[in-house]
Amino acid sequence: KQWYQRRVAITAGLLGVSIYGGISFYTFGALKEWDPLGKDSLGELSIRRRLLYGAFAGLLGQSISYPLDVTRRRMQTGGSKGDKLERYSTMRKTMKHIAMNEGIRKGLYKGLSLNFIKGPISSSISYTVFDYVNHFFAGKESY
Repeated sequence: KQWYQRRVAITAGLLGVSIYGGISFYTFGALKEWDPLGKDSLGELSIRRRLLYGAFAGLLGQSISYPLDVTRRRMQTGGSKGDKLERYSTMRKTMKHIAMNEGIRKGLYKGLSLNFIKGPISSSISYTVFDYVNHFFAGKESY
């Protein structure tokens, strides 16, 4: 039973990472394409705009995928204490239990405020560096 629970927790983790990555990469790309005023004469965005859009993309992706992260952690740590094994046996049961007993804000989003501190810095740097490295390997020398 515990190996099943760990497998379900891994599935929750992979699902959370895919949702986070999909939303944040899409948001970053969409914001870069959408911005008509932040481009220079060569049609490129400034570093400040890239950092800002990367921070926003990371915040959005983290905010949407965070309940799955809480679910994964709860399934990995909470299932080894007897009666909790059944309560945390599936993602759906775990999310329902957390939402019913702790609430949405104080349960599924517990600890998100700490990620609002480290997340924007990390994602803005990551996306900006990714953009510049991608641009470099594409052979464009305009940066």
